[in-house]
Amino acid sequence: MNKRITCIALFESNDLIALEKFISVVGPTNKVPFSIENRSEVDRLPRHSTLIVWQNQNKEKIIKLMKSLSVKPMELEVTAISLKKSLDKSYNLFFEVKWDDNLKKLKQEIYHQLPSEKYHPDQYQTHITIHTDDDYVKIMTMKKRLEINFRPFKLKVSEIGIFDIYPTNELYRIII
Repeated sequence: MNKRITCIALFESNDLIALEKFISVVGPTNKVPFSIENRSEVDRLPRHSTLIVWQNQNKEKIIKLMKSLSVKPMELEVTAISLKKSLDKSYNLFFEVKWDDNLKKLKQEIYHQLPSEKYHPDQYQTHITIHTDDDYVKIMTMKKRLEINFRPFKLKVSEIGIFDIYPTNELYRIII
C-alpha cells in the first residue's frame, strides 16, 4: 500500500447527502486511484476535496501545523463535471470546483508551511472525485448520465480532516 497523509475539506452532512444522492444515479463509485490494491476495501474516506497530500514521514509536523491553524467558514462551488487521465491508464471522473477565498488562503498557508509540489495551490486542479476507472466507455457513460440533471451548486465545508491513506486512518479534524 502507498502510505501517505492527506488533508481534505469535508462537507456539511446535508450537502454530502445531496451530493451522494446526485451521484447515485450512476451506480457504485470508487474514489481510490486505480493502482491501489483492494480499492473497494480502502475507499473509506467520505466524498471530499483534497487540499494537499504528503508522504508519511512528517506526521507529527502535519498534526502540529493543523492544530495551529485558524479556520474560517468556507464553501466551494461545483461548476462542471469533467474527465481526466489518471494513473495506470485509468480515468478520473470528477466535479470541477471553485474555492472561496477562505479555502484558498487556508490551502496556501498549509502549502507554504509544509509544501508538497504536486499539490501547489496555483497548479493543482481542485476537484471532487466521482469515480476512477480504466474503462473509458463506462466512465464516459457515467459522465453523460450525470450531466443530464447537472446544475452548478455550492457545498459548505464543515471540517478539515487529516487522514493516513491507504488504508484510511483518521489523525485529526478541525471542526469549522
